[in-house]
Amino acid sequence: MLFPEYDIKHIIKVNTMVTAFQKKYSKSYFYGGEIHDFWEFMYVIDGTIGVTINDNVYEVSKGEIIFLKPRQFHKTWSLRGSSPHIYISAFSVSGEKMKELEDAHFTVTGDAYSKLNNVIDFFYEKQKQYPDEDFLTSWNLDEKFLQIGANYTEIFLLSILGNFVPTPQKTIENSEVEIYKRAVTIMTNSLTKHLTIKDIASECTISVSNLKRIFSKFSSYGVHSYFINMKIIKAIEMLSEDISIAEISDTLGFNNPNYFAVVFKRETGYSPLNYKKKIIYKNKVLNIMPGALKNK
Repeated sequence: MLFPEYDIKHIIKVNTMVTAFQKKYSKSYFYGGEIHDFWEFMYVIDGTIGVTINDNVYEVSKGEIIFLKPRQFHKTWSLRGSSPHIYISAFSVSGEKMKELEDAHFTVTGDAYSKLNNVIDFFYEKQKQYPDEDFLTSWNLDEKFLQIGANYTEIFLLSILGNFVPTPQKTIENSEVEIYKRAVTIMTNSLTKHLTIKDIASECTISVSNLKRIFSKFSSYGVHSYFINMKIIKAIEMLSEDISIAEISDTLGFNNPNYFAVVFKRETGYSPLNYKKKIIYKNKVLNIMPGALKNK
């Protein structure tokens, strides 16, 4: 007797684990921020945190989770006098369904809450074995642990697809946040231009020193470095579309392709051609998100 076989279509598949840990932070907790090429989510077990994501500044409270897609700048800090307890997970993942989780921010409840706690508890058992060192260095020695951890993470992600109600986003609004958002918008709309800090400050109608002071509150990058990183992120998108290096350099306002290549390598650790061969081409073949943009 023949039995039918059904192919498993992986609508979400965790390909690599980057980190997964929980930590209690002080009331003065402040993380300067980063950009990377893998997914990340932060779940607040207790307390409240502020989170900058690109040009928005959010408040994330106990029981809420916020997702960060690849190449989104983010920065976190304690809010409202709390000592936040946070679980952070980062991973590369394939599957078109992950688009549903772009910019997702919601309260974790019901079955999803149970599955998330399974993930947290699983990784914490390993974390407790290495209280005085980075337990992640032990991952490569335990393939079974990694696979089970990735499976638990996949199950949680699958459980929330189409089943979460977005939390009304509690954006932090004040005059300094508005200036920060305005500066980022100006840069976003000027990737093809030569833009100076003085130009941005002028459009924001403030002094250069005030712009630098305000920008430092919400970003670990200086104004100029942030603008350069935005250009590099756009360059990676253009490389993946097989646009030539010369055209990318010209479009993004670099003086010449050689200078563009120098800046690209400084920011990513790869030349444009090597990045395309080793990261973009490889990930197209494997159908996974890139995972090598160097953390700042």
